[in-house]
Amino acid sequence: MQHSQPSLRTARSVVGALFIAPLVFFGLVSFLIGRFGGGLLPPDSGFTARTALWIWLAIAVGCVVIALTMRNRVVARVDEARFVTDPGEASATLADVQTRLIIAASLFEMAALVAGVFFLLFAASDFLWVGLATLAVGVATVFPRAEWFESLERARDAGRAEAR
Repeated sequence: MQHSQPSLRTARSVVGALFIAPLVFFGLVSFLIGRFGGGLLPPDSGFTARTALWIWLAIAVGCVVIALTMRNRVVARVDEARFVTDPGEASATLADVQTRLIIAASLFEMAALVAGVFFLLFAASDFLWVGLATLAVGVATVFPRAEWFESLERARDAGRAEAR
């Protein structure tokens, strides 16, 4: 089995897919609400959109705080490894950076999908907008950047070239 090396391309592919999934879900929910009208939750269920918003807020705050902590660790790790020349160390740092960014993106995705579920249940567009805003913040903060990968990829790949 071929083992994939951590890279900017791989990180962007995975993180991009994590951010696209809620968009597809939002589109599907919008279609269903437009086609069939109303949300899926019966009005007499006792579960209100206001309660759902508080639940979403608690989940979103937790997810965003942890995701931003992961992002800060990525930035710190990249800063510490600025002058790494050892291919093994560069590869380990790349793996750590890629993993933390994927986890951070997953947390933003979760908060957005919870908003999407509440959008489906209540047909309240406020949930659509908070879900989209959550994704926008996620893309702006944790989408993999070239400066986090390029010098480490060069160090890793230079070591491979020397080994040949």
